[in-house]
Amino acid sequence: MEIISKRIALITLTAGLFIIWLLSLFFIDSFITNLVLIFGLILSIAFLYRPKWGIFLILFLRPSIDKFSDQITVSLGNNLNFNAAAIFGIVVVLLLIIFLIKNIGELKWLPVKKTWLLFITIALLSIIFSLDKIASIYGIIKIISIFLIFSSAYVLVKKEKDPKSILLAIIFSSIIPFLSAIYQLLTGSGVAGSEGVESRLFGTFSHPNPFASFVLISVSVLLFLILKERDFGKKWLFSSWLALGFIILEQTYARGAWLAFLIFLFIITIKKSPKVLVVLFVAFVVLFSLSTSIQNRIQDVYNPPADSSVRWRFEQWDRVYKSFVKKPLTGYGIGTETIVHENEYGPNAGNQYTHNDFLRIALETGIFGCIIYSALLFLALAKLIQAYRQEKNPWRKDFGLFVLALYVGLLSYSLTNNNLNETVTQWLMWGVIGTAFALFELSREEEPSLKTE
Repeated sequence: MEIISKRIALITLTAGLFIIWLLSLFFIDSFITNLVLIFGLILSIAFLYRPKWGIFLILFLRPSIDKFSDQITVSLGNNLNFNAAAIFGIVVVLLLIIFLIKNIGELKWLPVKKTWLLFITIALLSIIFSLDKIASIYGIIKIISIFLIFSSAYVLVKKEKDPKSILLAIIFSSIIPFLSAIYQLLTGSGVAGSEGVESRLFGTFSHPNPFASFVLISVSVLLFLILKERDFGKKWLFSSWLALGFIILEQTYARGAWLAFLIFLFIITIKKSPKVLVVLFVAFVVLFSLSTSIQNRIQDVYNPPADSSVRWRFEQWDRVYKSFVKKPLTGYGIGTETIVHENEYGPNAGNQYTHNDFLRIALETGIFGCIIYSALLFLALAKLIQAYRQEKNPWRKDFGLFVLALYVGLLSYSLTNNNLNETVTQWLMWGVIGTAFALFELSREEEPSLKTE
């Protein structure tokens, strides 16, 4: 089997270099773009030779290219352009499909797979009614990639019986974004102009909000590893990186992410140590009293000025709802929210994103798509709660609690943010959910009486 894998890797390397050479002759005139394609080829070879390495590289690399994805494009005709993120996503989809076909039997007990496939079907059908077929193709590739990451993490952890490769991939993936954020913090080069905040950190991301989601996931994984790590050196290293993560999360000034983190901590502490809640409350009060910028951001929630993003969100939701009721059954096609906004209000009408995942899906896929999407999220939540209650292994049970708390926190954030549009957040979140379900399934295999559909 290893010899076959080496031969496949060699064939892939030869064919890939030939294809990149052809593309460079007719479509690509950028050295950086060629470099990105070569990195994609290396990823493919690593994945085909050892899927564990491939999935690690996928989760490791994606956060670092988010900001730069639009600067690297490949054009195939006048209307078909692929940026770095799209190219990366297509490569990942193809590789994960190959991996899952080879391991199709492992998916028998994968939770919520039928609901996921139903949602993907609804999204595919929405292309028929789409305002922009190309935008919908991009949207469906993104959604399929999330499902494939979820499924592949489940299969990999179940086969390897080792979840740490997924968790460490998340931690390592934070190195470049965190270092970029520290540079922005020291130089004051973050995003400015948000209600009096001079500089919001965004790392290697396109905006502070998706970066805050990424930091939240990274911090949550770090907390779990610190709790479970016995080696003092590693515990100290993780703790130092965690402290840096706290500073970065605070300096994103993403209020929804702050609330999601507080929800995460509340769930963890109420189950593990209720006394910690008092310490957290005191720390929050101190932080609030020391930072004028934080005070302003929080006060804007319950006493928003006329130009506040809180007021803007309510106005945006009203606009999106009015667009939705014009086509409530079919929607406008997956991935078209910005196009709908521009058609309705013009190209100079400001931020085009909905900032609410449920309303966005209703706009794009109609009421049935919204119902299926909501069912997917809450069925996954119910499955996590059920499996957590049944779990007896202490390590797996604690991991399940952390994943459950993080999931609830990010669900709350999706009510005021574009979580589903954040590929990195969705890959990492569903990656850890797939990891948790795989661990729970291993426990059920050890105790067949716990096995349920």
